[in-house]
Amino acid sequence: MNWDKKAQQQFQVGDIVELIGYKTESPGTIFKDNEDGTFGINTQTNRPMKAMPSNQLKLINPSQQNITQQQLIQNNFFQLGQKVNLLLFPLQSPGTVIINNGDGTYLINDKFGKPLGKIPNNQLQQI
Repeated sequence: MNWDKKAQQQFQVGDIVELIGYKTESPGTIFKDNEDGTFGINTQTNRPMKAMPSNQLKLINPSQQNITQQQLIQNNFFQLGQKVNLLLFPLQSPGTVIINNGDGTYLINDKFGKPLGKIPNNQLQQI
């Protein structure tokens, strides 16, 4: 299904959006443009929504909205090649994002270059 192209163009990867009709999931962060008028969203509850239509999204400007720092952290979006700390280890271990799995998890190369798969975004911290 092809949604309104004009509405689709107002969103881009990394945008924080309100999910209209999904109060417990809002806000979310766009992690993928499906190029058909739908977007992949990482929600505040870490529930990935793989094909949200653009007409169910509203762009949020964090500086103008009442969004807590915790919500922004939970909706963190990591870029390919970005350096991160892996929080699931006893001592925070550095790594590099190599793949966005599209489901709220990432494939990370650890400090030794070993790939670690399906690491949830809430277990990663920007360096």
